[in-house]
Amino acid sequence: AYSCRYSDDVILVYDGKDSQSPLIAQLCNRETFVQIISSGPDLYIQFKTGSAQPIYNGFKASYLFESNQTNLHLMSSQSTTTISPIKIENIQIPQMEPVEDLLHKDETTESSRKFLRGFGLSIAGEPIRGGFSRVYKANSRDSRPFAVKVVNVRQNDKQFVDQEMKISKEVNHPNIMRTYRTYRLYNRFAVMISDFADGGDLVGLLDSNLYLSERHIRALFSQIVSAVVYLHDIGVAHRDIKPDNVLIDRGVAKLCDFGYAYRPFDRFGRPVLCRKACGTLDYQSPEQFVCLLKGTAFDPFVSDCYSLGALLFMMTLRQFPFDCQHLNIDSNKQIRMHLKKQMQFSARLNRILRDNRDVLSILKQLMTPDVDIRIRSSQILCHPWFMKQI
Repeated sequence: AYSCRYSDDVILVYDGKDSQSPLIAQLCNRETFVQIISSGPDLYIQFKTGSAQPIYNGFKASYLFESNQTNLHLMSSQSTTTISPIKIENIQIPQMEPVEDLLHKDETTESSRKFLRGFGLSIAGEPIRGGFSRVYKANSRDSRPFAVKVVNVRQNDKQFVDQEMKISKEVNHPNIMRTYRTYRLYNRFAVMISDFADGGDLVGLLDSNLYLSERHIRALFSQIVSAVVYLHDIGVAHRDIKPDNVLIDRGVAKLCDFGYAYRPFDRFGRPVLCRKACGTLDYQSPEQFVCLLKGTAFDPFVSDCYSLGALLFMMTLRQFPFDCQHLNIDSNKQIRMHLKKQMQFSARLNRILRDNRDVLSILKQLMTPDVDIRIRSSQILCHPWFMKQI
């Protein structure tokens, strides 16, 4: 059974078995609201006018709460009010406020504040804008900060969004940002509530420090590798490893953003190769460029290892492996350099790497274009570089 409560203009829908954690927070004027009704797999708000507004169209909401209670499956419940059977085609759906106006204005948008307030969260600060998403900082009632990521489903690949929501909730590792809840908003946006990293991302750390000691780099990189090893062990390829997707939380590196994460297995659980290149150009492996040009399949787990090498290259030398920006090389030539396996080293970089043979060794093992001899994620932390005294 459902029960409803009100908070400003937000209706909170609860499962009858749990009166503490709301299943849904829905913007609605309580003066016009009549009841929650269900029809088949769908859930609606019924208004005094006789019209109905969908709040979850066939989407099963399973929230994993911090108390680790059993996932709640919203659509298995029944309505609190007995009503006459209704036909979906006879329901009049009123014109709704555009979701872009709801969540994709600046942080002062009152609608977004009200929606998040239904979950006990209040927006704090400006959102961080991505290609198809925005990330808000939100504080709970006890002042605990959370990150709220809102992804535009219509502008993104639905398969990627579904995978991100599913995988981000399943993973649990000290070097991966934890996601507590995922849900849909009007079937147009995916919303993910995660821990908030107080130290920003690795890009900011690299930009703000003139010098990072080898010990510091090794500690951070080992944490990132540990996260990737865990993902690979549970059958997940990240496919977008880069400094932007590494957050720093109280000095600890944590991998985030599973927008391109992928389980390369068929429906029988057999491993399959990947036929779709994705990620960020400067961190993509050579085999992904071959895939783009020739449609050749590649192993995403091995490709992740190359991206780790490119990440370590950036952390150590503060430039991309193919330093195209400084060499005035366009993206087309950069792709040709990848395919021809021409990594650019200035005299200064050669000098630095000669002085640190262990770093040069692991970079070569991670970034070799030969996938057959490229080091695997489970072998990385066994390299002598990690055996040095911390």
